[in-house]
Amino acid sequence: MTTEPNWDMTPYFEAFGETQYRGFRESLERDVKELQEQVAALDRLDASSLTPWADFLVRLEAVTARSTHLASYLGCLSAAASHDEEIRSEAASAAAARAELEKVFVGVRAAFDVAPQQVFEQLVGDPKLE
Repeated sequence: MTTEPNWDMTPYFEAFGETQYRGFRESLERDVKELQEQVAALDRLDASSLTPWADFLVRLEAVTARSTHLASYLGCLSAAASHDEEIRSEAASAAAARAELEKVFVGVRAAFDVAPQQVFEQLVGDPKLE
């Protein structure tokens, strides 16, 4: 007889599907959408746009960390209850949301590809990005 793991997942969220979890998911999805809009609206990366780009990258890092937190949580839940259809569905939904976040990175990479090297070096040297 096999038993499923009984892991304490409360350091992630109080409970799967509860208010705290749902609020986290909704906030994350809203933030990803805003990042998509922001990366499309940002000016070309040059000396005059360094501050907005640095601020954007700080926000992108924070949202990415939250997305990774969610993926880790759902990965653990999926491993512990691999036959739970609700968890599998939620994991698939979260994977689709991560794909939306990846679109933001496509925009960032495109901007970095055409930025002058000196400007890029100034950007990565910004203390906000340390």
